[in-house]
Amino acid sequence: MHIRPYTISQVAVLLLILLLLIYLRWIIRRTPAPEQAATRWVMHATGWGGLFILISLIIGITDHTLLLLLQYLRIPCFLLLFHAIARAFYSLPPMEHFGHPWEAHYVPRLILLLTGADLVYTGYRFWAFWQTGVVPLRPQLGSAPMLLAGLWVLALLLRKLWAAEEAKGLSNVSHLRCIFLAPQSDVGRFYRWFVLVVASLFAIPLSFVWFQKGPIPVWVMVSADLLVMGSLVTAAFVYLRYRLVRVGLEVRVVGAVLIIYLGLVSVLGWLISLAFLRIEGAGIPISAIIGSQMPFEFVTPPAYRQLATHLSSLLQPLVGFEVIGSLFFVIFFALYYRRTVTASVQQLLHSFGQIEQEKLAYRMTPLPWEDEFSQIVRSFNRMAQSLEQSGLEIRTYQLHLQELVEQRTAELGQEIEVRKNLELQQAIQDERSRIARESHDGLLQSLLGVRIRLNRAKQISHQQPALIQAEMLDLAGEVTQAATDLRNLINDLNADILANGLLIALHRVIERQQRTFHIPIRAELAYEAGLLLPAQELNLLRIAQEALTNSCRHSDASEIWVEMGWERQTEGAAQITLEIRDNGVGFAPDTSPKGGWGLRNMRERCEQLGASLGIQSRPGAGTAIRLTVPCPGVSR
Repeated sequence: MHIRPYTISQVAVLLLILLLLIYLRWIIRRTPAPEQAATRWVMHATGWGGLFILISLIIGITDHTLLLLLQYLRIPCFLLLFHAIARAFYSLPPMEHFGHPWEAHYVPRLILLLTGADLVYTGYRFWAFWQTGVVPLRPQLGSAPMLLAGLWVLALLLRKLWAAEEAKGLSNVSHLRCIFLAPQSDVGRFYRWFVLVVASLFAIPLSFVWFQKGPIPVWVMVSADLLVMGSLVTAAFVYLRYRLVRVGLEVRVVGAVLIIYLGLVSVLGWLISLAFLRIEGAGIPISAIIGSQMPFEFVTPPAYRQLATHLSSLLQPLVGFEVIGSLFFVIFFALYYRRTVTASVQQLLHSFGQIEQEKLAYRMTPLPWEDEFSQIVRSFNRMAQSLEQSGLEIRTYQLHLQELVEQRTAELGQEIEVRKNLELQQAIQDERSRIARESHDGLLQSLLGVRIRLNRAKQISHQQPALIQAEMLDLAGEVTQAATDLRNLINDLNADILANGLLIALHRVIERQQRTFHIPIRAELAYEAGLLLPAQELNLLRIAQEALTNSCRHSDASEIWVEMGWERQTEGAAQITLEIRDNGVGFAPDTSPKGGWGLRNMRERCEQLGASLGIQSRPGAGTAIRLTVPCPGVSR
């Protein structure tokens, strides 16, 4: 068994892969089922990559021909690695508007088909070796499936990167420069780094194929080994930095430090090997001693086996130090981490939970050493003290505010009561004024007419009975009119006048006026319930009643028209229009005609409604009263 410098790097990679597999298995157990697909395929890719490295390790430390046959299994492992990577990246974002629906289904199957074909060819070569005892060389086209699968995975990553960093208004060249130099999202940065990693891994077999016809230079082997190690280190750091799965702080710290440790051991192995060969093997081709792992016929020449054995004896302790040191490092560092960092983090989480439960008097116990966590503890205690003080101030302010609210509520209650009393008194006064106007214009005028006729009846009492009888008939008519006016006034004072709605109340008023004055009244009324408040509807009814009464009493009209309608305005508002017109004698609006109290009453009610009142009339041309009432919002 020969230990070579690249053996140390391979052991380091295997240790890292083992740690990653354990961690990925731990993640899958704690991940919901819909989110496990990508993590499972990453785990498969890690496993196939580890098997590839293990096979390379075995054929690198032995000269046994039978074990060298394992070399044939590296390309199937590499193809299965690319298959798992493709499935993993097809499961990662961005998912929408990416590729064709059949691509994620058929491309991995194509890679599996290439893998099956290569396994069949590998079986043939095993059979040929069994028959002849000679290891057949792989033709140059034998690496074509691996190169094809690698190119497809690289193209997939590039397309994923392009889709993750979709830009508008940029040319393709500007977009390409932007996604490689300055990606804008974490997903874009993740894919950018993995493009570089896969491109580096893809360049390694190409370089060995290029030098396959002749001896492979040492710098190519050293560069390839360091490139593999550097690519895997970069991939691990990218995976931990731009993680797409849940990553614990302990695993990230332990993994990162282990990567650095194993990388330094690998570099140390190369430095020891090159220094030893420069001193002990001066003038001897280094590739003849450490090999290249690529040509199947490589066996250490007998003349150099002693030198290779001496180099192997130097590197064996380093391998043991690498394996045992990594094991002890992970165990003891993890224990130390859990006793220090994890315990402190858990104490912090518990403390924040106490604050979240509003236990502001809670304080963290100061740590026995001075470090960043001690500063966090002091900052937390200061924050908790400040929150507790703020909480006391807020509670004091709330109590004071509650007292102010209660005091202000009591004051507002008193103000409301006073305002209600004032409004009630004002309403009583308004109703008294209306009753006075109604009595003055109707009942009082009728009673004055009765008194005048009674005086006339006294003066003509000595005249003929027929004349007295005619006067008494007129007097009876005046008394009947006064009784009618009194009945109308009583009906108007009824509190349930709007019990059945504004339209029915208007129709009743019109019918009563027709019965009283025997004047045809033609009505066209339209109204939607909810346009006005009940108090506003009552004001509108009183205005219509006042205008209709004045027209019936004073216009000597032969016909009266009443029209009311509404129309919707912008933003839910509406407007009501009421018009009352007659073909009577008319009057001059600038003067104060008979019934001036009625016009003044209508104007006052219009002010309360916020409505506009228009009166068009002239002597001998009838009268038209038009009322426009705005409705700010429809309640329907």
